[in-house]
Amino acid sequence: MDYTDLYLWRNKANLLQREGMNTPQQKMGDPIPSSTLNLKGVARSIDQFVGGTLSSQEYTEKLEALEQRVSGFDEKIVNLIQLMKLSQKLTEEKNAELRQENQELRERMERQEHAINQVLHELTVLNNTMSSSLKEAIERVQSSTETQISTHVERALEKVAFLTQELDVVRTGATSLEERLDEVSNAQSKSLETWTVELDTIKAWAKRNFQRLKQHMDQICSETSVIKGEHEELSARIQEVSCKADIECKRLQLILRQKSNEAEALESLVNKELRNVRIVARKHEILRSSDLTPVPRESIKKATLCEELKFPNRIEASDKP
Repeated sequence: MDYTDLYLWRNKANLLQREGMNTPQQKMGDPIPSSTLNLKGVARSIDQFVGGTLSSQEYTEKLEALEQRVSGFDEKIVNLIQLMKLSQKLTEEKNAELRQENQELRERMERQEHAINQVLHELTVLNNTMSSSLKEAIERVQSSTETQISTHVERALEKVAFLTQELDVVRTGATSLEERLDEVSNAQSKSLETWTVELDTIKAWAKRNFQRLKQHMDQICSETSVIKGEHEELSARIQEVSCKADIECKRLQLILRQKSNEAEALESLVNKELRNVRIVARKHEILRSSDLTPVPRESIKKATLCEELKFPNRIEASDKP
């Protein structure tokens, strides 16, 4: 129901009340004059006019509200059209950029393919040249090494010949010296018997010392060779033992990890079993002390929790072996 309908309904109700109040006066008194009837008609027409103006005002307000909505809807449509144009423009720009990027990528791929083909061609050329150059270098090195070896052999042979000549000279000198010594010894045997005896003793001492020194040097050389061999064997054994020790250490670490994991699992199981045993013991104690009265489970759980909170060290002591 609109405001105008309410207004007209109220006016009709007021008019009916007025007519109902005026009817007994007409019966009892004089007849109603024409001026009062005219006033009533004028009042009714005024009420109708006011109701019509109010309804028209509401209608105009509704029209204005609709016009505002239509204008807002038009603005929204314009904004949507602008957004569509902007989105089309952006998509066109993006497509253009993508086309340009695709073109650049194609050009790059072509350049890279050209560069790769050129590098492959250069590699084949280098391979061919390197193979031929390597063969030539090997032949040169072989010829140079052969010449060097031959020169070294010739030099060694020359040195050997020179050394043999020097040894012959030394031997001849030694023989000559021995002859001269014999002559001198024979000439001065009488006057220098004591001197010759001392010389003989000195020679024997020198020979003995020389032989001892030679034996000692030979023994030292053999001992050094033995020590070197033992050192090499010892280093190899040490390396082998270190490798075995590393492997054994890793194996022991793995075993320790497994055992620790098993111990943790066993500890958790033992803790669970101990808790269950304590719960059962507590239930038995409660059942004994309660004179066969049923105890709720919540009180049993609370009691076990209180015991665990009061005596946590018992569980740890029982878990330890």
